[in-house]
Amino acid sequence: MKTSLPENSSVIKERLDAIVQEILAAAKDQISMIILFGSYAKGTWVRDWYVEGHITYSYESDLDILVVTKSPKYRGPKGASFESDLTKRLERKGLRGRTFGAPWVTFVVEPIKYLNQQLEKSQYFFSDIKKEGILLYDSGEFTLAEPKDLNQEERKQIAKDDFEQWFYRGTEFFTECKYPLERGNYPLSAFLLHQATESFYSAILLVFTGYKPRLHDI
Repeated sequence: MKTSLPENSSVIKERLDAIVQEILAAAKDQISMIILFGSYAKGTWVRDWYVEGHITYSYESDLDILVVTKSPKYRGPKGASFESDLTKRLERKGLRGRTFGAPWVTFVVEPIKYLNQQLEKSQYFFSDIKKEGILLYDSGEFTLAEPKDLNQEERKQIAKDDFEQWFYRGTEFFTECKYPLERGNYPLSAFLLHQATESFYSAILLVFTGYKPRLHDI
């Protein structure tokens, strides 16, 4: 895994260093790895503003951080509580907020055992993080797993789970798109229809390839 930021993401290095220190201060003895993923890890982040009429709009990519814990202690409700604690720490230090030039920080908290189980199955989200992420901290106690050969039944179950998740999601969007259409709210109806189409397409990709890129292009 890479350990240095892309050149054009160096603008956030000082902020990242401070965020890492806050995470470690919150639970250093429980932290296995801290990994930056998403647009800042790939160097494709966006910071932009524009004016339409009398309104000025701004957009900035989030800072996406995977916090890998040593035990499942912080998974589930406790994980949500830990994530909330991290958020409050960053807010007190002025490291997280919706201000232009200070990207919003989002956390994913997972134990190393669960992460490695997903990597062994080539789960697309975590596989992408391993491939494209930047390792910000490593306790040195664990290594990330490699994909393993799955038998036919294991592959079938993964495809079944992915299909059920994404086809159901698409069906819900498709059902909901008719209500704003009936009210004449065509933009909202079109948006929901787009979400339905994207979800159905994701189901197809995952069932036949096991991979879903994090893009909104269809």
